[in-house]
Amino acid sequence: MLSTNFLGMKLKNPVIVAAGPWNRDGASLRESIAFGAGAVVTESIVSDTLLDVRPRIAYDGIGAQNIRLYSDIQIEGWEREMSIAKSNGGVVIASLSAHTPSELAYMASKMEKFGADAIELSVSNPMKESLEVVASHPETMYEMTKAVVSSVKVPVIVKLSQNTTNIS
Repeated sequence: MLSTNFLGMKLKNPVIVAAGPWNRDGASLRESIAFGAGAVVTESIVSDTLLDVRPRIAYDGIGAQNIRLYSDIQIEGWEREMSIAKSNGGVVIASLSAHTPSELAYMASKMEKFGADAIELSVSNPMKESLEVVASHPETMYEMTKAVVSSVKVPVIVKLSQNTTNIS
């Protein structure tokens, strides 16, 4: 196998299964790892309860598009899910969305405690209206990233929105 190092994490291969409904819970994450993924990213975990969209995948004749944006498992429920996900080893990256730097920092420290190997700040999904606005404001993104980086020891990744216009 082709092993690699990603942000200081040793992966058995460079395949990382992105956030989505296929990684909705601990059992799904564990299954992706068992099938050979080098790492897996949780479905985006949010700071507030949101409407569960159904159907979750839209088919257009050529392919499929995920239209389920967030996990329906709240942050405290991820303690159990992470123990299931990591029961056979593997690298798990927690994808998080929240409205404020302090919410993100709180969630990140919880997920690190629960066993996350890295944190992904997901600002590419709309969360009501605020995150799309945040994604286009570098100063706010800086504050969110700074709060999370200072609250955890694991690597932090920022997944930018397609609406980000200035990454410098």
